[in-house]
Amino acid sequence: MTHKIIIRPARLKDIPELIRLEQIYVREHNKFETKQFTIIDFKERKLAKNFEKKIKKKNKLFLVLEGKKQLEGYLFAELTTNKIEQYGYVTSKEPVLYLENVYISKLCRGQGFFGELMKRLKSFAREKNITYIELHVASKNPAKNIYSYLGFKSVVEKMRLRV
Repeated sequence: MTHKIIIRPARLKDIPELIRLEQIYVREHNKFETKQFTIIDFKERKLAKNFEKKIKKKNKLFLVLEGKKQLEGYLFAELTTNKIEQYGYVTSKEPVLYLENVYISKLCRGQGFFGELMKRLKSFAREKNITYIELHVASKNPAKNIYSYLGFKSVVEKMRLRV
């Protein structure tokens, strides 16, 4: 069953719903990636400020999936030259569009919304004359297969040893 969804830019009034989706995202993500997010403060006030900054940022793409009663997903990407450097390596010397996060509710998965978001992401990159879109994805994240299918290539691997 396909749900009536509108894809539109995020607005400040969406923040409470974005917080709800982010909290679900973290719970789902922690199921396959050894609770890597537990060190980050996910208090609502901090999340609200973070989302407000992202919505007000220039050179970004922040889209939401708006359902009849609530938001069903979102995508946030920004133009950057230094985002990747914070992880200790540079994969490109030219500006890239960094896909920071994309989340689609379980109710709306498998209905083509991810593909539509990716089309809009690529279109935004072309409008800004960006050659590459980059992202980080957990090794056990099922979305990794979708990214590979769409043409994303692994350029760096991060490894971890428990001591």
